[in-house]
Amino acid sequence: MVWIGCLVVLFMDLSELLCMALALAAIVAYLHDRPALTIALFALSALTKELGIPLAAGVALHAALGKRKWGEAFAIGGIPFAVLVAWVAALYLWLGDVPTQYENSSLLPPLVGYVMVIRYGLLTGSTRPIIESGVWLALPATLFTLAALVRLVKTREVTL
Repeated sequence: MVWIGCLVVLFMDLSELLCMALALAAIVAYLHDRPALTIALFALSALTKELGIPLAAGVALHAALGKRKWGEAFAIGGIPFAVLVAWVAALYLWLGDVPTQYENSSLLPPLVGYVMVIRYGLLTGSTRPIIESGVWLALPATLFTLAALVRLVKTREVTL
């Protein structure tokens, strides 16, 4: 699981790489039937970057549909999300604001990057490098997601 965004962030910050490393460690723990470690690593991944939440949801989907372990699936998908929500609530109580209210905030809802690329890039004809790179970063993720959905519909089987 190598995403081209990991190469881009080497020049910016390492939160993306840390999130992916923790998520990969969580997947390895999941494959070795270590649910508590899986949940802990996905929670740390989500605290590092919100991208950890959809990655945990994907593994939770596999636990539910592939292994038929519904309780484990709920824990893998729900606990990291609850930890992130608790952290944002703690920040709000401590600082009086949530981290989504700032211009350079990275705590955004899922798929907001697609909306920004379409709204500020494709619809306005912007040639800003960040928007252009956004299209190329979003394209592989979109294609892989569509391929996974097509495979799921055709085979009715969820695998890692």
